Amino acid sequence: MSFPLINISSLKSRHSRIEPIKEAACTIKRHWDGVLNWFKSGISNGILVGSTDRLLKPIGQGGKVLYSVLLLTFMLACMHSVCLGAPGPVILTDDLDELPLGYHLEYLEDPAGALTIADVASPEYDGRFQPGSEKTLNLGYSRSVYWVRFRAVNQAAPQTQWRLLISFPYHSDIRLYSPKDDNSGLLEKRSGNLVPITQREVPQPFYAFNLPLPSGSRQLFYLRFKSQGQMVLPLTILSPKAFLTLEYRTGVFQGMYYGILLIMAAYNLVLFLMLREKSYAYLVFFLGSILLMQSLYDGYAQLLLPSIHTWLISHGTVIAFNLIGVSELLFVCAYLATRERTPKLHLWLLALTALSAAGVVLAAILPYQTTIKMTFLLRQAIIWTLLFVGILLSLKRYRPAYYFLSAWILVMAGVTLMSCVRAGLLEYHPFIERAYQFGMIAAVLLLSLGLADRITLLKQEREAAREKALQISLDNERFMREQKVLLEQRISERTAELVTTRDAAEAANRAKSDFVANMSHEIRTPMNAILGLIHLAMRRDPPATQRNYLVRIGEAANSLLGIITNVLDFSRIESVSLKLESVVFRLDRVLEEVSGISAVQSREKDIPLTFTVAPEVPGTLKGDPLRLKQVLLNLVGNALKFTEAGRVDVSVTLGESPDFETGPIRLCFAVRDTGVGIEEEQIGRLFEPFVQADVSTTRKYGGSGLGLTICRQLVTLMGGEIRIQSRPGEGSVFSFTALFEPSVGTESAVDRQPALSATLEPNGARAHLGGARVLLVDDNAVNRMIAGELLEDAGMAVDVAVSGKQAVEKVKRAAYDLVLMDIQMSEMDGYETTRQIRELDSAVPIVALTAKAMAGERERCLDAGMNDYLGKPFDPKDLYRVAAHWVVSPGGDLPAETVGSFPGVFPPRPLPDVDGIDAALGLQRTNGNLGLYLRVLAAFASSHAEVCRKIEARVREEGFEDAARTAHALKGAAGSIGATALHELGAALESALDNKDSNRVPFLLTRLEGEMDRVLAAVEVLCEMKPLSEAPAAEQPATPGPAEIERLLDELAGALRRSSTQAGARLQALQRTLGDGPWTARMMLIERHIANFDFDDALRELGEMMNDECGMMNEGEWDG
Repeated sequence: MSFPLINISSLKSRHSRIEPIKEAACTIKRHWDGVLNWFKSGISNGILVGSTDRLLKPIGQGGKVLYSVLLLTFMLACMHSVCLGAPGPVILTDDLDELPLGYHLEYLEDPAGALTIADVASPEYDGRFQPGSEKTLNLGYSRSVYWVRFRAVNQAAPQTQWRLLISFPYHSDIRLYSPKDDNSGLLEKRSGNLVPITQREVPQPFYAFNLPLPSGSRQLFYLRFKSQGQMVLPLTILSPKAFLTLEYRTGVFQGMYYGILLIMAAYNLVLFLMLREKSYAYLVFFLGSILLMQSLYDGYAQLLLPSIHTWLISHGTVIAFNLIGVSELLFVCAYLATRERTPKLHLWLLALTALSAAGVVLAAILPYQTTIKMTFLLRQAIIWTLLFVGILLSLKRYRPAYYFLSAWILVMAGVTLMSCVRAGLLEYHPFIERAYQFGMIAAVLLLSLGLADRITLLKQEREAAREKALQISLDNERFMREQKVLLEQRISERTAELVTTRDAAEAANRAKSDFVANMSHEIRTPMNAILGLIHLAMRRDPPATQRNYLVRIGEAANSLLGIITNVLDFSRIESVSLKLESVVFRLDRVLEEVSGISAVQSREKDIPLTFTVAPEVPGTLKGDPLRLKQVLLNLVGNALKFTEAGRVDVSVTLGESPDFETGPIRLCFAVRDTGVGIEEEQIGRLFEPFVQADVSTTRKYGGSGLGLTICRQLVTLMGGEIRIQSRPGEGSVFSFTALFEPSVGTESAVDRQPALSATLEPNGARAHLGGARVLLVDDNAVNRMIAGELLEDAGMAVDVAVSGKQAVEKVKRAAYDLVLMDIQMSEMDGYETTRQIRELDSAVPIVALTAKAMAGERERCLDAGMNDYLGKPFDPKDLYRVAAHWVVSPGGDLPAETVGSFPGVFPPRPLPDVDGIDAALGLQRTNGNLGLYLRVLAAFASSHAEVCRKIEARVREEGFEDAARTAHALKGAAGSIGATALHELGAALESALDNKDSNRVPFLLTRLEGEMDRVLAAVEVLCEMKPLSEAPAAEQPATPGPAEIERLLDELAGALRRSSTQAGARLQALQRTLGDGPWTARMMLIERHIANFDFDDALRELGEMMNDECGMMNEGEWDG
């Protein structure tokens, strides 16, 4: 950059006139001693010349001395002002290596920063420059711009390239102005921490310029300095050799410094990862902050990252200083355990930590000048506080404090020396400037040794604490033994006084328990017998009149059983022994059961009963469906009882928990009637036990007065509350809320077809489904057995495929009205099987049968080409409903009133209570068919007894996918037999295997193995029962003939060829007919093949048996 307005030649001539005067003045100063001696001799001898002697004669000898002193002072001031007013030029010779320019500088302050080089080089500002008076010019903290000039005379060899070094790193902008070679103006060069290293003339972390000074020339140089902090001007001229030496020494020292800090940081980081002692982490944080600050201070951050933003350079140092404060305070709190040893000082340290953290944020927002002053004050507070903490804990003889105090004194010594330089109390020197770094290295080494010693100290303290605790434990044990003796004495004294009261209370409780137990046994046992006999009579398909009588008897028996149950429930609620279950259930099924039970009373009184479910209500929940149904039945029964005309409406809405995927679901149930209503003063007494609205109500409508009391207690157990709104003559609204857990795969209640207000007739589905041909595809024997017999009970012809490949082959050979497809199968899953079937027959309905309950599974099945989705374990009614929906009947669509009316829906036979299996639920899965249920249990025990070992072996082989498929099959089979806990464990294990969670799998396998043992024991107990169909017939021929045996063999062979699940029943009929004999072993083998759905092997075994035994049949041995 050139400045043509400046006349360089006139500038040189003006300075050339001044230089001789300065040189003469300096010569006079060098002869000062001779002049001083002359004055001394003149004063002592009274030699005064001319008028001076005559002037001083009247004042005497003392006046002469005073005059001489004043004259000397005046001459010295003149000579000194001449010498300092114009510093001499820098003489550069070949013998010179480096020369500080402090005494050769002149400086000019520019507070506004508005002057240009043309201004300061003009005669107007020539006399405003002030001479430097120290080796390193230190102007303190200032926002002003400073101009500096010096003169240099080069008497060295022509090839010498002199360099100007500015060794203070906190200048944001440095500009050097030197004459151009052709004297046409001034050349501008820039450096400073805001100038990227790549744009500097000398690309080094420090600031340097090449001085364009030809040999034998005399030049005047100007520099412009701008700093955001302190204005220190350590200017030095270096020869090429000295500059290379400086680069080498600086690189070696900085490499050692940064290397030591990095090594110590890595070392302490490794110790932290090994020991998990947070003091090491804080020390690593402290070292990282030091490295950040030092790299920004020295300029190495720009060297490593040339494109670093100038904002980070200017503000990064302040941020780094505050980070140092945060890290060192955290380290001291952890290392010196200030929370336990100095609680009050610990709070002060935390406050300083918070201020330092705030300083990090403020340094990024506020101006540099503001934040540097704030940081300086905060650093002073931190430094002296930590020194005080170190001294205090050292006086308390805390060993880690010795290391810290020593390290902190070293750091403070370095900081103090550097601060003295910055304050101008000491002259700038590179060693003093680096004293902080020397102190930091020594401090870090000391702190590392202190941490190692602290770990040893902590081990010793833990050992001492352990020994002390052991001693205290022994003392406590001795004290407890003594107190035990005293306590036993006092107890024995008081026991005698309480015996009578205790015996009386126990007797009362025993009497009450005996009464409840006797009532339960004496009343429930005959009631179960009555219900069982009704069940048997209904299975005999009685005439309509007798069926009506049986229905009435059943209703009366159930009503009486309900009263008994209320009394028992009330007793259990009072004794806090009633516990709620937590199982997955479907809301529409509960409402359907309530509707079915209440339909008789509704029809008798000709009162419409309607159910309304809001669309957002989830259909699948987790809770206690039995108790929910009990509350609803009680409220609906009361509404129908007290309503003579009008209607009863039941509604279900979603409460204040719309996000039912992540939290409990609150449902609001309301039962509205148009009955007699209740007086306001009577509402408060309705929930009291054995109380009704008034005596006339009891006489007219009957009842025990326990129903609402039990309802309120059950609702409270379900996390809700019950309310009543009623007016006499207008009706009542009984509403209650209940909390349920969301079930995986929850879907809206309106996504399924409700059947809430219809009374089901038993023969509607057979007329619609009879003769339909269904392909059942499932690789699980238990599932095939249940679904197959349920479908055949509805009159459908069932073909079975045990794999996807076999299903595709069967579809190629025959046409089907419906395909029921399992999803998770080995070799070929349900999705791929569906795709291949669609290529063969795009019209056949395919319904997915899957135990997967993940969100989106239904959509995935539909996307694969399936028509519908049915979750396992399924209810028989759901299976019939889906089949009725998709099977096209020649007679037309299924009437709406018969949807859900399917064969065999009779009250199930009472089963014993067993641990591990909900037998009632399992029997419901088989539509109340006890024979089928017992065969399913036997098949389950046969095929899944070793499942835990199989899964464990596959996990060891890292076959997570195969193990997950086995867990999936177990889950579905367990749900089908009513083993709810085993079903849930199988689902959890399947999820863990799918996610390859090797930490949870062993734990779940252990729980699964224990639950499996419980289930197998329960299966053994249940299988000891005999189904009704196996009872001996009243009239059975004692000696069946060959024709009868041949007919049974043909029926069995035909069922096996069709892969029909009726093969089991045919085999049982053959076994009853033949009895025991030589063929028993063969028939047991055939039964095992049928249980495993190996129909081909069973057929082959049957053929071999017929060939082996045909001779006996001809000889009449079949008769025996």
